[in-house]
Amino acid sequence: MWQVGLRFIKKINKQLKADVTAASLSNEKFYQSIINHWYKDYQTIQKVKMQGFMIDGITTPKEAKDVLFGHLLQQVGQNEINRYLSEIKAKKVFPDRKYYSRLKSDLNRILEAPRGEQSDLMKELESAISNVAKYAQ
Repeated sequence: MWQVGLRFIKKINKQLKADVTAASLSNEKFYQSIINHWYKDYQTIQKVKMQGFMIDGITTPKEAKDVLFGHLLQQVGQNEINRYLSEIKAKKVFPDRKYYSRLKSDLNRILEAPRGEQSDLMKELESAISNVAKYAQ
């Protein structure tokens, strides 16, 4: 949530593709556009479900490994994954740049794999944010 707020503070004119002035602050349509832009940005954030093992449906050792690895990736978090990717990119571990994007895609695929249901707090947050965007119209 904080990450979304920071995106709006930095370079707000560029974010909204408009010239934000003091006069804008008294315009209702300006605030509606901010809320809509904020909501769209929020929707792009990857939401991770509750940690846990979804062992139902595992039929191969690779699936079992992916479930365990996904669980461990959840525990370290997206920031640590990004730090790791930046570090290996800086050290030029791979001979071709496409390997970095493939690795990132693979890690995100494993991280996004089904792992349980969304927590009650996340459901409440999703609902509240959706209502703000809906009623701002």
